[in-house]
Amino acid sequence: MMPFEKKILTFLLNSYENSSIFRKDNKVKVNISFAFNQKNLPEYFEESSSVYEEIHARMIQLEKKGFLTILWKNGKKNHIINKVILCEQHLSEIYDYVHRVPKSNNLYQTTKILDKWSKLQPMPVLNNFINTLQKRLSQGKSIKEYVDITEPQELEKLLLALKAVEENKEECFIREFSLTHFKDSKYFASLVGKVCKILKEAVPAYRDMENTDILSEYQILHMPSYIYLKGQAEVALGVQENKAINIGAFKNGLGFSFTASELAKMQIKADNRKIHKVYTIENLTSFFRFSAQDSIVIYLGGYHNEARRTLLKRIWQALPQAQYFHFGDIDAGGFYIYHHLTEKTGIPFHYYHMDIQTLQKYSAYCKPLTINDRKRLMDLAQKYQENTETISYMLEHNVKLEQECIRE
Repeated sequence: MMPFEKKILTFLLNSYENSSIFRKDNKVKVNISFAFNQKNLPEYFEESSSVYEEIHARMIQLEKKGFLTILWKNGKKNHIINKVILCEQHLSEIYDYVHRVPKSNNLYQTTKILDKWSKLQPMPVLNNFINTLQKRLSQGKSIKEYVDITEPQELEKLLLALKAVEENKEECFIREFSLTHFKDSKYFASLVGKVCKILKEAVPAYRDMENTDILSEYQILHMPSYIYLKGQAEVALGVQENKAINIGAFKNGLGFSFTASELAKMQIKADNRKIHKVYTIENLTSFFRFSAQDSIVIYLGGYHNEARRTLLKRIWQALPQAQYFHFGDIDAGGFYIYHHLTEKTGIPFHYYHMDIQTLQKYSAYCKPLTINDRKRLMDLAQKYQENTETISYMLEHNVKLEQECIRE
């Protein structure tokens, strides 16, 4: 098959598979055609080339096979081709001729896979995703942003990955997870983007989170969590008092690498009479700069994960009478992190320097809101019905502020 011959037939098949005829929702007669012009087929218009005659001969052969109908310019046969029209009654022969699997076959296989998976043990995100794909296919819409229907085995692996993530209950590293489910330590990494995209669409709380933070919600870790602490407290694993570390001896605090299961064994020792406040800090620069007497300070690193929540709960058990504050960016992301923090830990946090007065004080460092910022702020005000004065001020004055700009 000549390159231009395959090009024309492929174009016609692609047009057909994307047409209202294929979807069976066309209201008027539609012809699938390929126009002969400089843009579509420049070699046809090269006067010094013999390709012109070759194209004519090939098109006439295809017309004799019943694959297409030639429309000659001004009705002059064998002169100049205006366009060719696909003959739909011979589609199966055309697919065989170009060695291509019909889209209808791929859709059938995809539908069978989705039907099979929908009958398995229900998992919230997985089932929502399957329903979404089934609905889009029933409406004749594309699902290529998630899967390539010509690769059914890839759909199977994506569904397996999503199911395995939702079901995972034991702390593990991402390569261990990949080995367990795919017998390949690196394969799951190729699916992380799609898996997390699906999770973000299904779980609003995940939409601003990094992929690694989302996976950590399911106990799948890229690496051990680093916990940064400072303040007047001691920490020890288990009950071995002689191995306790005095955090207060280090001005800038200490960083620990622990898994959530190890943190569950950690003992927090602090004097209830001396520790009155506990602060969570969103950004590392602000954590190192931050100083407060009679307090414990924890670096969150944006969205907190299971390990950091475990630590916070241990501190809450040791210091239930203390006041708890969250200090983050004064933007939609910072507010979402605050709500994620209170909802996941059950600790009654308060905002710290995330108010109108702080925006006014550091107005020279404020940045304008994007369209997405405005939408998310309005969604926040509607969903939580709190901090509305600050959000209204931000929307009215078109401002947001990064935490690092606040020097207190």
